Amino acid sequence: MTDNTNATESTASKSLDTTIAPATTKADKQDTIYYLERLFVGAYPPGTTLQYHDYELTHTSEGVWSVHHRDDANPIDVLNVAAFRSATELQAYLDDLANHAPDSREEWRTHRTRGNNR
Repeated sequence: MTDNTNATESTASKSLDTTIAPATTKADKQDTIYYLERLFVGAYPPGTTLQYHDYELTHTSEGVWSVHHRDDANPIDVLNVAAFRSATELQAYLDDLANHAPDSREEWRTHRTRGNNR
């Protein structure tokens, strides 16, 4: 009975604010770290696309992900997962991207070089 209660409480506490999942699936905030940890350890083959807020992350080659707005194929950033120390650090970077919501790669680069990141 405790397991059912925990499962119910866990489900009830989930937020629908953040999504990261294969582009054909929706995920909630509690699942975000699960998908980011899998991304971080290289569990997704090249060609996989994940959704994060209004952005899509596409695995282009081993450990490299292209980040672009869902409505625009031009990349905002290209991430080398090895540059991050943890999935949590990767999440902080993606949260900064989603919060800033740049329209172009130049705008994102300017934001990052000004030290506006966390």
